[in-house]
Amino acid sequence: MSPFPPDNSLATLTRKTLVAPNMKVLYTPTTKVASTTIKWMMAEAEGTIDQTVIPRLMAAITHRSQTIHNRHRRVHA
Repeated sequence: MSPFPPDNSLATLTRKTLVAPNMKVLYTPTTKVASTTIKWMMAEAEGTIDQTVIPRLMAAITHRSQTIHNRHRRVHA
């Protein structure tokens, strides 16, 4: 028995990780770093891209805490 509490963080990680066996690539997306583009490129290279789902994927779901810029704040020079 381990003295450490169970860690379920890998379960979440595996749901988001993409595997491209033909290219021998394992990719874990990171929010706000063009991961959608990378995922589409991987799917196309792997031959598994489904053009019918692209319109549904266009609207990225990003929480406010994941943004790095405050676009609504006015900067006075």
